[in-house]
Amino acid sequence: MIRRPPRSTLSSSSAASDVYKRQLWALAFLSGWADILCVQRYFAFATMLTGNSIYASQSASQNCWHNTLVYCTVIVCFCLGMVLFRLIDLLMRKRCPRCAFGPSTVLGLVLFPCFIMADVTYFYWDHDFPDGWFGCGKDPEYGVWGITLISFSMGAVNGLSMKIDN
Repeated sequence: MIRRPPRSTLSSSSAASDVYKRQLWALAFLSGWADILCVQRYFAFATMLTGNSIYASQSASQNCWHNTLVYCTVIVCFCLGMVLFRLIDLLMRKRCPRCAFGPSTVLGLVLFPCFIMADVTYFYWDHDFPDGWFGCGKDPEYGVWGITLISFSMGAVNGLSMKIDN
């Protein structure tokens, strides 16, 4: 006679799987939204390091060193966001293994203000500069801080999605 696990165990594992699938869909949507917004606002990608590497190379070949610095900063911020998630995940497993909330909750509390600040910096500083002051289309006086905040956040979200997917 084959023993089946209790019905509540089967439904809870299925429910957990559904929750993970929903989280992955939400993270994929958030990633796409961030990329579209950043390409429209900053002509840079928040989640595609390859695209930013190509833009950095093109800017360097045209001697637009400010743009090169911006694209390289975006890449570094994305990597720092991934490191932040790994650090939060490690600390949560080590210090609080039986907490009612997980690293995604802590990450949300850290990243939500980053998204808010990205919009604030865009509407108050980043988008209102005259094009071409330095021949490259970006003006250091007004900055491009919003893209670095979004890239940092999306690096952390990418780390989270890799964790959920495993």
